[in-house]
Amino acid sequence: MRHYIFLYLTALCVLVSLITVFVMEEKAALVMAVGMCSFALHIVYYLIWGTKIEKDKD
Repeated sequence: MRHYIFLYLTALCVLVSLITVFVMEEKAALVMAVGMCSFALHIVYYLIWGTKIEKDKD
């Protein structure tokens, strides 16, 4: 279930990045959007990985 959430957030980040670029039309906006998305994806990845580790311990 969490994998679907991860894929959904990834797609959402890509859409937000594209929208930001089209609206702002600046490379700085693209860099900022990519940075924010990668940061959010890292958090989600660690949450999923931490859950996997907890399940393995049980």
